[in-house]
Amino acid sequence: MPVDWQGVLVALAGAWAVQALLTYRQIAHYRTLLRRIYASRSRGFLGSGRIRHGWRGGAVVILLADEHGTIVDAWVLRGVSVFARFQREEVWNGRHARELAAVDSSDPSVPLVHRAAAEAAQQIAARMAAG
Repeated sequence: MPVDWQGVLVALAGAWAVQALLTYRQIAHYRTLLRRIYASRSRGFLGSGRIRHGWRGGAVVILLADEHGTIVDAWVLRGVSVFARFQREEVWNGRHARELAAVDSSDPSVPLVHRAAAEAAQQIAARMAAG
């Protein structure tokens, strides 16, 4: 039974186009979220952390801290699927950025989301130290 290569190539091109469209929508969602965050804050610091992990995907965490370094809002993207969306996370609210930054983000025994939050908190702590 001969293989219809033209049909296979058309199917692959269609799948690629759908993936590109969904990636665009995910990036647009990320940009919209960042615009909303920037518009809602009057003062404070923003940090973003990302951890990649092969087949398990990864995690992206956006933390918003007040001028004293206390986390006031957080958003988490779990996995790297084009269907993943940021979800508001309240587990870090009220904690200080320095406390979260103390987590070793290179330790593989620490959950991906917590490692990404540590990276975001390290950015906040560095911006606070810079003045």
